[in-house]
Amino acid sequence: MRGLHITPLYAANLLSRSLFGVAAADLTIDSRDDMVETAGILAEDLMSYYDGDKAGHTPGLLEQREVYFYQSGVFMSTFVNYFHLTGDDTYNDLVQQGVLFQVGDREDFRPNNETARLGNDDQCYWALTAMAAAEYDFPDPSKGEPQWLDLAKTVYSDQVDRLDNKCGGGLRWQIFDFNVGYNYKNVISSGCLANLAARLALHTGDDKYVDTVEELWDWLSESDLIDADSGAVYDGVTIRSGQECDPDASQVSGNAAILTYTAAVMYNQTDGSDTWRKRLEKLSGSLLDTFFEDGVAIEAQCEPYMVCTTDMPTSKGLMLRWLASTARLAPFLADKIQSKLKTTAQAAIDHCKGDKSERECSIYWSNATFHKPEESGVLEKMAALSSVQSLLALSGDVPAKDSSDKDGSSDNSSGDDVEDEPTPTESGSAEGTDEPDAGYKQASAANLLLLVCAALALV
Repeated sequence: MRGLHITPLYAANLLSRSLFGVAAADLTIDSRDDMVETAGILAEDLMSYYDGDKAGHTPGLLEQREVYFYQSGVFMSTFVNYFHLTGDDTYNDLVQQGVLFQVGDREDFRPNNETARLGNDDQCYWALTAMAAAEYDFPDPSKGEPQWLDLAKTVYSDQVDRLDNKCGGGLRWQIFDFNVGYNYKNVISSGCLANLAARLALHTGDDKYVDTVEELWDWLSESDLIDADSGAVYDGVTIRSGQECDPDASQVSGNAAILTYTAAVMYNQTDGSDTWRKRLEKLSGSLLDTFFEDGVAIEAQCEPYMVCTTDMPTSKGLMLRWLASTARLAPFLADKIQSKLKTTAQAAIDHCKGDKSERECSIYWSNATFHKPEESGVLEKMAALSSVQSLLALSGDVPAKDSSDKDGSSDNSSGDDVEDEPTPTESGSAEGTDEPDAGYKQASAANLLLLVCAALALV
């Protein structure tokens, strides 16, 4: 029998992760079961930040001071995805209650408390939550309440009516002219609407949504917000009287990712058209080159200088989610995307330190050292969960098509027989799992220390 060969580097890595990184103890992604369990642990951690189900708090909203309205919508969609990918329905009632509480009187995600400062991107992110619920058969609201697909359609109609010809087209960042940003047309607003339209087109088969995607794509291209040569995606254009609408050349991962995902949806919706394939290849190539370093996701404009804003964890998490969706819809990109998602997820969980309620996650995954979150940590935790869920999503289903008439009201049921996700044998919750006692952990660490010393002695 051959003896066990352990390199010094491997032994040192084992020791480091065991002694200093709790990720080695309970956060692993070596198998699908590990991914489901790790997602369950992080989901439980993440939900601990949410008080919307408690008396005196607002359903649907995260109340930490650094969290914007749109990020509460992303929080809800993270748990829609969690249910779809793991089969764990622990949080479904909270999520359904929270999303429905934020639909507003017009059932368009413009609740009274948010209307005055609401941006088009804010509203659209909530619509994408409803869209995901429709695509992945998240439990339906009860009869008489707004249905998921109808909510997405209502926001689509709202936003299409706001398109104007200033700077040639596109959607403004803000809805009302008294808000800073009303004269800015940014990619995330127009891109989010394009993504919503593309997914509605794929889900319903209605060509009116395709027309909207094409209109917005033409504007993004003609405004040089999508670089024709490199595929880079820039941030937006400012409307100024008598001046050119020159693009702001800032690059953010979420902007590039939402357009990449939209192109993948359209590639799938058009049965693999050459036009959408070429667009997708260029966009995905630029994104993977710009926003990954040694295989790990980075926010290129801020991470090297450690100056990322609270939008950036959300942007990175969404990039990973949308890349996984891209790989499902355009399988020719799957290998290229999968390797980066795997490396990133490992880096993300390695940057989560502590145990259960004390666990903190950094967003600087490519950094050799742990960078403590400056605020509550909820957004960093959400990004870490998204990194793990992106791996689960790689083997997930393509969004199901709707069975209702193109111009009728949705019954929110799938018209296709879609293979169910494998049902995990356990929910993945940290509660009820067998936890090694402290003595066992200390003994394991001591054994690893001996391994390291033995290995180093051979050098």
